[in-house]
Amino acid sequence: MSNADPLPDPDEPAPPDGGGDEPSDPERSGYYASQPPFDPEAYNRVLGDELAGARAELARAAGRVDHARQAVATAEQVAAAAEQAVAELDGDRRQALEAAAAARRSFEGAAAEAYVWRRVGVEQAPLVSVDAARYEVASVYVSAVAERDRHLARRHLAADRSLDDTTRHRAEAVRTAERDLRRAVEELADADAALVAVEERVAAYEVGSHVVVAGFVFPVQGECSFIDSFGAPRNVGTPDEHWHEGTDIMAAIGTPLVAVEDGVLERVRSNRLGGISLRLRGDSGHVYYYAHLAAYAEGVTEGLRVERGDHIGYVGDTGDALGGPPHLHFEIRRPEGGVVNPYPLLRLAWERQLAALDALGERADGVRP
Repeated sequence: MSNADPLPDPDEPAPPDGGGDEPSDPERSGYYASQPPFDPEAYNRVLGDELAGARAELARAAGRVDHARQAVATAEQVAAAAEQAVAELDGDRRQALEAAAAARRSFEGAAAEAYVWRRVGVEQAPLVSVDAARYEVASVYVSAVAERDRHLARRHLAADRSLDDTTRHRAEAVRTAERDLRRAVEELADADAALVAVEERVAAYEVGSHVVVAGFVFPVQGECSFIDSFGAPRNVGTPDEHWHEGTDIMAAIGTPLVAVEDGVLERVRSNRLGGISLRLRGDSGHVYYYAHLAAYAEGVTEGLRVERGDHIGYVGDTGDALGGPPHLHFEIRRPEGGVVNPYPLLRLAWERQLAALDALGERADGVRP
């Protein structure tokens, strides 16, 4: 379907994957004159080494999660035992411990507040004020705060010293157990996030993708269909004859388009083949080309910073798609240059989107690539 320019600027003669000064086919003189012959093996083979490495990393990540879960379970048991030991104290000891805990919380709250003040420079206010009245008020205020903090510190120390050794040790055991439990929970969260990231890599390589983009989302938000047309002949018999360097996602005109990852919009402009088009340079370094748009979303300009899922345009039929079925022509290019087949990554993202819609009961029947 689509014959879009992969680099949406007709003033740039360099073809996307050529690299030579002379056309590889002397009968072609258009934008794709230096495009090399299509090599299905190079573009469509499964990256075995990368997949094996990702699977090995997945095993390690899963082991880390198991270890972290065991650590959380152990920390929970230790914390429960420490709290039980405190609960077994007699009434007077528990009352003294509660008073000491309240004094500690007041002191720690004041310490945190003082830290914030130091960061914003409140303590230095009297030194920089040029207004005598404001200087006096600020001086009194800072002195009062300092005296309050000294009082809270004395109260905290006195309350702590009033505890006998048994109560103090049990209270310290509770604080230590709670701290260790927080750290264990944080480690489990980190391990879970790392596992999800590796699972995403394995899934991408298993379906044949040559790139992995964390959090990649499907660009078309609505009913659509697409097939793997990467490498198919386009504009046969014309100066722009070439093989297809993207995936055409068929959808109704006006269907919303979104950013597939966080990044910056580039070349928000029209060109002869791609019509209304744009490029998104993702934070991963990959570049995504959207072509044949009906219009840009409100506020879309070159240099705009976007987050994945942000609305950036609408499906259309501009450029050389005029008069044909409306669709998005979508390409992915590596950070170092060179086009890759976007279909495997798109299909993976689409299936995840379908699963999410199924969970919400919102998917239209029969909408599949």
